[in-house]
Amino acid sequence: MCQTLWLCTVFLVLIGTVLCEYKYLSLYNDTLQVRFGVFYPESSAIVGDIVYQHGLASRLDNHLQLYASWQKAGFRVIAYDVPQHGENKGSANNLNSYTFEDLSFIFSQIELHTREDPNRPLLISGWSIGGLLVSRMVQSSYMQKIQGRNITAAIAFAPDIAVHLIIGDKGFFTIPTLTSFKDPKLAGPLKPNFPAWDFPLFAVRLLDTAYISYHHNITLSIPFLSFVAGKDVYADTSSVLHYLHKQKSYGANLQGVVCDKAKHWMDYEYEPLGSTVRATAAEFALWSTQHKSISQWVPQHLGTECQLLD
Repeated sequence: MCQTLWLCTVFLVLIGTVLCEYKYLSLYNDTLQVRFGVFYPESSAIVGDIVYQHGLASRLDNHLQLYASWQKAGFRVIAYDVPQHGENKGSANNLNSYTFEDLSFIFSQIELHTREDPNRPLLISGWSIGGLLVSRMVQSSYMQKIQGRNITAAIAFAPDIAVHLIIGDKGFFTIPTLTSFKDPKLAGPLKPNFPAWDFPLFAVRLLDTAYISYHHNITLSIPFLSFVAGKDVYADTSSVLHYLHKQKSYGANLQGVVCDKAKHWMDYEYEPLGSTVRATAAEFALWSTQHKSISQWVPQHLGTECQLLD
């Protein structure tokens, strides 16, 4: 059962069957209780698992439409609230206390705690700082904390591998700067929404980690798909594109999907852009369970909204 069953019931109508289960995982000597959700596919057959981390000012249940696209493709999706976000609890529920290495540890503990079959394909994914975390995990074995299970592929949405010094609206996260969607139905407000005030130490770590990521090469050979937003006032689009082009030239098993009209929250954009991003992410995820070289992937859902990286 879901602790927020009403939310899942709403999405039964909006986007089809959403089978979910919300629980808490206690970490760091019970000083942090991390809320996580397990979202099962519509069919009984599970083709793989996807572990997903959201970005700043969001929460795990603000991305149900994205999970539903993966569920429809047969994936079991595991998502969780970042410290100081969503419904997390505990005396250590303060993002200032955490590094990106700590976030990778939390990511790995959520995966381990929810693991059903270690031989099932495993994809790692994230948006914004979650995309930065995923990028660091494919760059460095030191940052990759998952044990006893191979990673099949990675998907990043608007990764913060290069960021604007002043993000959003004068440093604040706001709906109009995140998405062109006029009336988003969110599970909760954007909170906390002012990084420089709400978690200044982590904001500095974010800038530092982005700098490190931008200057490091991808080392894992798994297929890595990165979505890039053309109208992003959080991630620096031109710098992210430069990085992806450079990595492709070095032979990384990487592809980019560039959506020129998208803002930062790519999976929650106006239609048909939002559904294009979600469908492409689901298509790639399913493809990656059977194939290894991303150069062989030919997406079928890009339409006129997005295009592959040149």
